[in-house]
Amino acid sequence: MDSNVIFSIFMCARNAEKTINRAIDSVIFQNCKNWELIMIDNGSEDKTWLLMQAAMERDSRIHGIHLEHGIGWPKGVSICMEYAVGKYMTFLAADDFFVSPGSLYAVECVLSENPDIVFCGHMTVQLNKNMYNICNGIIPERKIYQGKDKIFELFDIMTSVYYNSFFHFVSLEVLRKNKIDFYEPFYADYEGMTEAICRSSKIIVIDYAIYALTINTSQSKGMIWKNYVMQWRSVKRTIIENGKFDKDRLCHIAFIIFNNNFSILKNMCFGGKIQDKEMNFITISCMEKLRFVEELLEKEETVEMLFFTKRRYYTEKIFECAKYVYSQGILAGDSNNVVKIKWIDKLILGLCFFDGEKFIDKTEFYKQDFQNVYYALCNENNIGMFGYELISVMQIFVTPEVEKIWLEIFVRYIDLIKQKIYEFLFMATEIKKRGRWQEVVIILKESISLLQQIAPYLVEKDLMQIKNDLKMVIDRG
Repeated sequence: MDSNVIFSIFMCARNAEKTINRAIDSVIFQNCKNWELIMIDNGSEDKTWLLMQAAMERDSRIHGIHLEHGIGWPKGVSICMEYAVGKYMTFLAADDFFVSPGSLYAVECVLSENPDIVFCGHMTVQLNKNMYNICNGIIPERKIYQGKDKIFELFDIMTSVYYNSFFHFVSLEVLRKNKIDFYEPFYADYEGMTEAICRSSKIIVIDYAIYALTINTSQSKGMIWKNYVMQWRSVKRTIIENGKFDKDRLCHIAFIIFNNNFSILKNMCFGGKIQDKEMNFITISCMEKLRFVEELLEKEETVEMLFFTKRRYYTEKIFECAKYVYSQGILAGDSNNVVKIKWIDKLILGLCFFDGEKFIDKTEFYKQDFQNVYYALCNENNIGMFGYELISVMQIFVTPEVEKIWLEIFVRYIDLIKQKIYEFLFMATEIKKRGRWQEVVIILKESISLLQQIAPYLVEKDLMQIKNDLKMVIDRG
């Protein structure tokens, strides 16, 4: 490894002949000379690869890889990491550039502090007839995070810095040690940077604009066909290991992560462009989209995020997406597609009727409707009982004929709350092992609050069992 290389700069380009020279020159003319630029040509059909080859001839610190087919920047970064010899890595898109010759030098000034991640500021520009017009930008407040409370750090970075952006420099040692390559399993900057933040012991934010983001030439103009839930898995582990249980901050983190997932889902359902994980545009059927909705709702991370955020709000919004894409599937004639829908179609059919164009909410309900809703809510794959908040409209139609069905749905919901109580007790037990008693007390209060909600509906035996398990956690012995 060349010990003189501080920065490994990764660039993945496809058909970028109009902008790539500006991007490359912004690296070559840096005052800081301890860098390498690793470029991947993602199957370009223009002169991008020729321009990369010319750059390699100009400067021995520039390396290029030519691919016949596009693989997208996340997988491209994964390949770049295999060759990188620097201490820190950063992304540089082929349509963006470093703001000034002193950009890397500004980051180099903090290397004596040996941070795991350096976040920085940026400006946004717009390319018009070979001229870049400055639009706006952000210079963050200078901060140092020492890894003492990762939940606070996640909350603060997600709300005031750029947890899912290009504007960072990350220790390659940290990435490799924790197997973060921005493709699998921590895909792209959303998941990869969340995991990196959780694993870092020192993060520095510098009050300097490093990066120029060109807002009208993005090469990523579609939504990736993927659910981003690994972020919450990182958060959940961090709560126990080296975070602090703070429900307000966790709610905000859950909101940010889940809102991103919902935006992707909404875009897909209502006709947005869709890309596979290698960022190639794909066409999918409406039933495949409906299954995508199901898959998101069947993940434990989704259920937990919904618990910490606006569950009823998102339930209603997601249901509208599911209704729309299901109606489009019927109109397109692909409702009998080979894609197997497991339960969400029954929820829609139980609560709505199809008027020939779209699904309309029902105002009267019959036995078949209750059976459909029961099938959906109590399906083993619907682990969070998605849709439970929607069925209150059915209550006045509960007759002796469907009373048993209604009761079984309610019993299943009580079991769901019991499960959440025990998830809290497990978390409290793990945190107790680390001697963080203040957090244990807070978590137990959350558990007791949930227990109070369902206590009137529990048999005495079950109620006493939960109370005894609560006492076991409280016991300092």
